[in-house]
Amino acid sequence: WTVTLEGHRKQIVNEESEWGFPAWQLGYTAIALLNDGRFVGIHGPVDNRKLVIVNPVNGEYRDIPSQFTTFIPTIVSNGTSVLAFASNNSNFSTLVEFTVESTSTEEIVRPNPLPLPATFAPEIKEITVSGNGREVKVILHKAKNPNFTSGGATPLLVQVHGGPTAHHSATLDREFLYWTSRGFTVADINYGGSTGYGAKYRHLLDGQWFLP
Repeated sequence: WTVTLEGHRKQIVNEESEWGFPAWQLGYTAIALLNDGRFVGIHGPVDNRKLVIVNPVNGEYRDIPSQFTTFIPTIVSNGTSVLAFASNNSNFSTLVEFTVESTSTEEIVRPNPLPLPATFAPEIKEITVSGNGREVKVILHKAKNPNFTSGGATPLLVQVHGGPTAHHSATLDREFLYWTSRGFTVADINYGGSTGYGAKYRHLLDGQWFLP
């Protein structure tokens, strides 16, 4: 949306996707302006976030191709390119420069790769589980060790974030890597009230926080 000083509002993009972040820390910015009047934002599902170039005049937008699936909302621009901290299932938070011309490219400025062979990189995906008449989002970090195989279920560790208005991303985590490389699967719960899934999911915790 755009909002004028007179209070007039205009919807720029019509998409059911999360574009914002909770302001838990100072300095967060999920939008970077370009010289030609367009801007770069962050959108998409929790397990596959993308940088996106938006034209605020006509609402046209396109994703910037990238191997990364999570972006910290501290993106900055010099007008023709964007710097962002990005990560995925095989890279911790990595400083990356993205060009925003007609053919976008990415260049890793400061690498931060998996400190193990790539074969240890766990599969990380989002699943939905149901209970008590409600659906809950879960980020699953699957057990992965190339030196061992399992013919059945693996031990499961379950964790929730401190919240309330936050969420865990589907990206490489050092603590979880310790367990996934040792045969454990980790279920990281983004319970009702977590951000990243729209206003309806976020408001599920209203009036319920810290209640027995």
